[in-house]
Amino acid sequence: MNRSKNVLVDVKDGVFLDNWRIDAAEAGQSGNWSVTTRRMRGGLSDGVDVVTLNNGELSIDILPTRGMGIWRGEYQGIRLGWDAPVSLPVHPKFVDLQRRGGIGWLDGFNEWLCRCGLSFLGPPEPEEGTTLHGRISNQPAHQLWLEIDEDARTLAIVGIVEESSLFDARLQLTSRVETSWDSGAISIVDEITNMGGTPADVELLYHINNGPPVLGEGATCVAAFESMAPRDARAAEGISEWNRFAGPEASYTEQAYFFQPIPDDNGMAEVLLKNADNSAGLSVQFDQFSLPYFVLWKNTRAEADGYVCGLEPATCLPNTRTFEREQGRVISLEAGQSRKCRLNLSVHSGAEDVSARVQSINATQQATEPTIHPKPIGNWSP
Repeated sequence: MNRSKNVLVDVKDGVFLDNWRIDAAEAGQSGNWSVTTRRMRGGLSDGVDVVTLNNGELSIDILPTRGMGIWRGEYQGIRLGWDAPVSLPVHPKFVDLQRRGGIGWLDGFNEWLCRCGLSFLGPPEPEEGTTLHGRISNQPAHQLWLEIDEDARTLAIVGIVEESSLFDARLQLTSRVETSWDSGAISIVDEITNMGGTPADVELLYHINNGPPVLGEGATCVAAFESMAPRDARAAEGISEWNRFAGPEASYTEQAYFFQPIPDDNGMAEVLLKNADNSAGLSVQFDQFSLPYFVLWKNTRAEADGYVCGLEPATCLPNTRTFEREQGRVISLEAGQSRKCRLNLSVHSGAEDVSARVQSINATQQATEPTIHPKPIGNWSP
């Protein structure tokens, strides 16, 4: 077995590798992969650590400082990410979650993939002490390491992040981001553990944000689902066009749609976003058991204001925690108990590759006639 582990960060033991690099040649292995670390300096990015994981074809920038989010990526000329109004990663010390009535989270929001949670997500609820989308994306990892498995031809970055407070929940996220050499895909396995002595609430949503070239005028979303409903009256206005995207529009107001997906024979649900000419697409596969819900976020505003589509697998729906508790969708972890969430992100280049994913999703849908609710439904939207 040819497997190695390289510790990149261990706060307790005083380990921190800055401006560090390793590649296949240096490791005495085949392939064209490389892994580099750096710390950003200046501005609101001051102190943000970036780990660039390059498997030879796909490159992604992981942000351990921001809850193990993924800032951006690139695969065969296809950019992964979006042009957020927040142009560079923001260090958590500059993000005031309480700002603007509890929606200060938006001041640091620019990743291709970020997590919402862990104790709560959705809109702020002052009486519960919650803020928009939770704390985890602004919590730095205190342990980080690289695993190289030459036999399996994989690279993995593993980070441990804690979200804890006295007289509140004590939760730990262990996130594993893995990719195979020369592939266009990554897999993410997140394990959430209740480190406290009493039961703790858990909510988790993955915000996977896409702009051009995957998103653009004529882009479509393909999904297999049992039922779907608009989040609110604004989303209901576009129900007949829920899966189609227009070009940038300065006056556009966001729309969101809630789904109960259908899994394939392996228990994985899949959603695809593809551009108009089928030259580029991104598919997200997620474990239906651990992530039973999906949210499609359409925000096709002017490009300068954040032209983006969010693909969002979740443990619950992005409502207030009080409402989600009432509907029985909030996870309660007993002391010492853990829950794993799994998802795969795959980039598709060319019409043949994109069409194959469309056919696969349509095959999963074939046995079920989907229910599309024209208006919000009571147990999904307050």
